[in-house]
Amino acid sequence: RVRSTDTYGNLVTSNDFTFDTPKDLTKVPPIITGPNPEVTTTPYTANIDWLTDKVADSYVEFGSSISYDYTQGSNDLTLTHSVMISGLAPETTYHFRVKSTDSYGNSVTGSDFTFRTGLGPDLTPPQITGPNPSVTNGATTATISWLTNENSDSFIEFGPTASYGNTQGIINAVTNHSVDLVGLDPDTTYHFRVRSTDPATNIAVGNDFTFKTLVLEEKTSIPTITGATAQKEGADPEEVTIIWTTDKYSTSEVQYGINKDDLNQSSPIDSSLNKTHYVYLKKLLPNTRYYYQAVSVDEYGNKKTDEVKYFVTAQTGTGVPKVSAVEATDITLNSAIISWETTVVATSIIEYGTDNNYGSKIEDQSLGSTTKHLIRLKDLKEGIKYHYRVQGQSTGGVLVSSDDYVFSSLTKPTISDISIKDIGSIKAVITWKTDTEADSFVDYGLTTLDASQGRSEEVKDHAVTLSNLVPATEYKIQLKSRDKYGNQAISDIKSFKTIIDTTAPIIKDLKSETSIITDSDGSSKAQAIISWSTDEPATSQVKYAAGVTTDGNYTNSTPEEPTLTTSHIVIISNIKPSSTYHMKIVSKDASDNIGVSDDYTVLTQGQEKSLVQYILQILEERFAWINGFNLFGNQ
Repeated sequence: RVRSTDTYGNLVTSNDFTFDTPKDLTKVPPIITGPNPEVTTTPYTANIDWLTDKVADSYVEFGSSISYDYTQGSNDLTLTHSVMISGLAPETTYHFRVKSTDSYGNSVTGSDFTFRTGLGPDLTPPQITGPNPSVTNGATTATISWLTNENSDSFIEFGPTASYGNTQGIINAVTNHSVDLVGLDPDTTYHFRVRSTDPATNIAVGNDFTFKTLVLEEKTSIPTITGATAQKEGADPEEVTIIWTTDKYSTSEVQYGINKDDLNQSSPIDSSLNKTHYVYLKKLLPNTRYYYQAVSVDEYGNKKTDEVKYFVTAQTGTGVPKVSAVEATDITLNSAIISWETTVVATSIIEYGTDNNYGSKIEDQSLGSTTKHLIRLKDLKEGIKYHYRVQGQSTGGVLVSSDDYVFSSLTKPTISDISIKDIGSIKAVITWKTDTEADSFVDYGLTTLDASQGRSEEVKDHAVTLSNLVPATEYKIQLKSRDKYGNQAISDIKSFKTIIDTTAPIIKDLKSETSIITDSDGSSKAQAIISWSTDEPATSQVKYAAGVTTDGNYTNSTPEEPTLTTSHIVIISNIKPSSTYHMKIVSKDASDNIGVSDDYTVLTQGQEKSLVQYILQILEERFAWINGFNLFGNQ
C-alpha cells in the first residue's frame, strides 16, 4: 500500500495491492526455436538461418569435422539469425552448429549438422594419363593414341622439328583419344605432341615425342614370280620361250644349263620393266633336258630368283595342231591377254572384233612356233563385248581354228543419281550411285575445289557429309569415285548454298557467385563470377548496372569475349560491396544472332552487414516512396 502525509500532518493510506516480480532474465539463456537451421550453399559460401525466443547474437562454428575449427557471425542482437560463411571450398562437406548469446551472456549452442558446397567453375585442364602416347606408323600415315582423365578433344601438333607447323585432330570430346595423321613423307622422322581441350576451354599439352615413318613397301619388297613355264616343251628342239609374271614391274632374265647345280648359261637381260615376261632361248640341243630359273629385278634393285625347273627339247616338230584351253585373262579397260594351247608346234593367230565377223587380226606375236600361245590385245575400248577366235598353222601347213569366244573389257565407274540434301547452316549430305564398287570423295570450296571429304570404302551407294561449313555461303562441289583398278569417275561441278542461321543462342544454367577482396591498404571491393551455358558456340558478355532497377539501361558492360564456346565464365571486378546490381547476359553466335537473358539481381557481399540488413536495404530502395512511414526502423 502507499501512504502520504501533508505539511499539516494529515495522513492518508491506500488500500492493499499486490504485484509479482518477473523472472530474472540475467540467468535465462536463449532457446533455439522452429525447425533445424536452414542452409543455402554455393561453391564458395553457405548461408545459415535460425530463430531464438529472445534477442541474441548470431555465430556459426564450422569445420571439416566436429572439432569446428572456424567461427563466423555477428554481434547484432536479433530473434532472426542469418550468417553468411565465405571462403569455403567447392564440393566439400562441412560440419556446423549455431550459437547465440543474449545481452546477459547466456548462451545456447545447437546440435551438429552438415552441409556440402556446390560445384565450382571448371578451371582445371585435362590430365594426360597413362603411359606415353602410343604410335602406330606406316609409310605415309601414323595413328597416335592417348588417354585423359576427362572428356576433351583430340589434336596432334606435328612437323619435322619441335616447332611443328601442322595440326590434325578431332573435335569430339572423349577420354580415349586416337588421331590418324595422313599425307606424311615415307622414311621421315617427325616431332609431335598431343593437345586436348575440355568443354570449359582448359587446355592440356603433352611433351615432345618423335616417330619415324616406314620406308615404302614397294622400295623394300621383293618381286613375286608366278607361273614360270617353258613353252614348246617337247617340240621344236632349237627354241623354247620361258614365260612368267611378276607382281611388280621388273627386268627379265633366264639362267639355264644341262646341270641342275650349274646353270652356266644366261639369256641377255631385258632391262625394260614389265609384269609379263618373255625370254627366248635359242640354239638348244634336241632331245635334251635343260634346267632353268627365272630372274627379275625391280627398279629399286630388289631381286627375285625363281626355283629351278626343267624342260626337254624334242627331236621333231611336225603334226596337225589342235586348239584347247582357250582363255581370256588380265582384262582391263583397254587390253586383255588371250592364251591357248595346241597339241603340236603351230603359229599363233587371233581374230577379234565386236561381233563374230571379227575384223581385226594379230599373227605370230610370239615370234615363233609354240604349243603354248599367249597374245595381248591392246587399244580396246572400255565396256565393250568382244568376240574372238584363235588359230594356228602347223609346220606341215595345216590351219585349224577354235570356236567363237567372248569377253568384255572393263568400264570406268559411272556416277548417277546425285542428290544434295539435309542442307543446314554448317553441313550438307551428298549422295550418289555408281554402277561398280568404288570409293567416295567430294572436292569442295568457294571458288576453287581446295578441300575434300570422303571415305575409302568401296561401295555402290555413296553418302558423304560435308561438315564445318559457313552459313549462308554458296559452295561448289565435284564428286569422285575410284574403283579397285584405279579407274576414276568424276562428276560435273555442282553447287549448293548453306542456309542462314537465324536462331539466337539459348542461355541457360545461369549462376552467379560473389566474394570480397581486401587490398593491401585494407580497403575492400567486391567481385562477381557469372557463369552460364549456351546450346551453340557463342561469345560471352555481361551488361550490368548498380541499383534495384535499370529501366532497361545498363551503364556498364564487360568486354565481349569473341571466342565461340558453349561454356561461359565472366568475372566482374571493382564493384561495390554490400550493393545490389542488375545484370543480363549477352551471347552472339557465328551468324551474329544475339541471345539475351532476362534481367536478374546480384547482391554483393559486405564485411559488416548481415543478410537481413541487405534485404532491408533492397526493400528501402525499391519502396522508397513509403520510407516516410518508418516501416523499416532505423538501421
